[in-house]
Amino acid sequence: MAIPHKISWCRPLRKLIEYEADNGRVSTLKTYHPLAFNLLMPLNTDIPSKYGSVDVDWMFRVAPVSIHPGTGFFVYGAAKTIWNTGKGVAGWFVKDPMLKFNYGSIFQGGNRRAAWVAHKWLTSGDTLEEVFAPALEFLQDHCTDESICSLPYDDDN
Repeated sequence: MAIPHKISWCRPLRKLIEYEADNGRVSTLKTYHPLAFNLLMPLNTDIPSKYGSVDVDWMFRVAPVSIHPGTGFFVYGAAKTIWNTGKGVAGWFVKDPMLKFNYGSIFQGGNRRAAWVAHKWLTSGDTLEEVFAPALEFLQDHCTDESICSLPYDDDN
């Protein structure tokens, strides 16, 4: 059983989907680039997609190199390792136990699907609305008041 958490990705996901619908895939990749922390961090969670739950933050961080899924997965593994090392070193310096060397997260949940879902989005012709249809359906069924959007969400479904 997954631990319920606040659905904080309602608006950021809809904003991303609307952006692609209005501006196209290339512009979306340019805007939601790997260093666009303000746009990507709100999507740093497992979100349902037609390919399984995916961490959209990491999906877009590796999307520029994910035309070939092997390249995307390699870059993801290297980047996530560097990220986790940086967090661990920062935690060691500031003595914060929440910042730790969590290398196991590379293969957990939606993280491990990031490069694959990016590859499928880039090569299938699907829009982000089609890729994230399960998330939109969930939101439509369970999250009608976006001001609270705090119903439990089960990452395993």
